[in-house]
Amino acid sequence: MGYIAIICLRKLKGDVFLKILHTSDLHLGISLFDISLIEYQKLLPELIAGAVSESGADIVAISGDVFDSALSSAEAISVYNRIVSKLCMELKKKTIICAGNHDGAARLSACRDVLAAGGLYVYGRLEIPVKPLEIGGCNFYVLPFFNADDARRFFPETEIKDLFDAMKAVIESIKENFEPGKKNILIAHCAVIGGEISESDRAMQMGGTAVIPSELFKDFDYVALGHLHKPQTIGGNVRYSGTPFKYSFSEKKHKKSFSVFDSDTGKISEIAVNPPYDVEEIEDTYENLLAGQRRDDNVFLKIKIKDRFLGGEIYSILKERYPKALKIEGQEFKNEESSISMDKAQSLSPLELAKIFYKDQTGLEITEEGIKWFEEALSGLLEGGERQ
Repeated sequence: MGYIAIICLRKLKGDVFLKILHTSDLHLGISLFDISLIEYQKLLPELIAGAVSESGADIVAISGDVFDSALSSAEAISVYNRIVSKLCMELKKKTIICAGNHDGAARLSACRDVLAAGGLYVYGRLEIPVKPLEIGGCNFYVLPFFNADDARRFFPETEIKDLFDAMKAVIESIKENFEPGKKNILIAHCAVIGGEISESDRAMQMGGTAVIPSELFKDFDYVALGHLHKPQTIGGNVRYSGTPFKYSFSEKKHKKSFSVFDSDTGKISEIAVNPPYDVEEIEDTYENLLAGQRRDDNVFLKIKIKDRFLGGEIYSILKERYPKALKIEGQEFKNEESSISMDKAQSLSPLELAKIFYKDQTGLEITEEGIKWFEEALSGLLEGGERQ
C-alpha cells in the first residue's frame, strides 16, 4: 500500500517553507472482486495534477504500493508512466517514490540514478544510513517497506526481535543526524498501532499486526504514511491519507481525499477527491429488492437478501435488476440440528424428510415448486440407479 507527497516552495521571513500534498496506496491494477478498476485508475494522472494545481505544490512524493502486484499488467505500468511523466516532465515537479509491500522493489527502483537526474527519486530497499533528501527548509527521510530481517543486517550489535525493534533502531539512527533549524519529514510504509483497517488492507487481514506505536515518530514534524486505506491521523503528526479510490465495500463511508501538510504552520488539511465510481451495500427483503428501481449507475453493489436463500433463479433476477451487483448473498443457514430422531427418520419417505430438512434449515415450509424440483431430482436419481 503507498503514498504521494506534493510540496510547494514558499518564502516567508527569508526561510523556504514546503506544502506537502499526500496521497497513498494507488494499487494500480487492483480489482474489486473480479472487476478490474484500471479504467477508473486511468483518471489518476489528471486527478493528481489537479491536486498539484489546487494546492500550489511543486514537489511530489509517492510512498509505497504504487502497484497492486509486483508483476503488474501493461495497463497498470502505462498509468504509472503517465503519472510520473505528467508530474516530472509536463508540470516540472520533483517526485519521490517509496516502495510498499505490494510493489516489486527491485523493478520499481531500476535505473534510479538515471531517473533522479530527471527529478524522479525512487527508494526501493531499506538503506542505512538513511540519507535525507533536502528540499528547501525540509529534510525528507524515506523508508520503503521493510521487515525485521532487513534491519538486522544493518544493526548486527542490536537485538532485533521483531518489527518494533527494527523500526526503533532505524528511527534512532535517523534522529542522530537531525540538523538544527530543519523540518524533518518522514515518508514511510508501515502499520501503526491504533490505525483502522479496511477489507482491502490485505496484509493486515491475512494476519499482519501493527506493532509500531505512533510515539516512535514524535520527533518528526510530519509523518506521511502509506499502508492503511482509511484517511486518519494518529498521535497528532502521523497521517494516513488513505487511498484515492474505494477498493473494498468496507470503505463505503470513507471520504477520499488528498492530505495537505503545511510545514510553516504545522496544520493538516484535506482536498476532497471526486471519485469516478462508488460502492454501496444493500440489505433488504427479496420483495423490496424486486420492487426497487433498476440500478445501472456507476455504483458497485453488495446485496444481502434478508429473508430468502440464494438460488440460481433468484441470483439471475436480482443481477438483471442490479447489473453492478458484484456480490449477492442470501439468508444464512442457522439450524445445525435436525428436529427428528434417527429412528423416526427411518420411517419417513424421502419427500417427508426433505420437507423437514428444508424447514429446519430455513424456518419456512417448502413451496410446491420446491417439491416439484425435489421429485424430479429424485426420479432422475432413481432412474440413473436402475440403468446401472
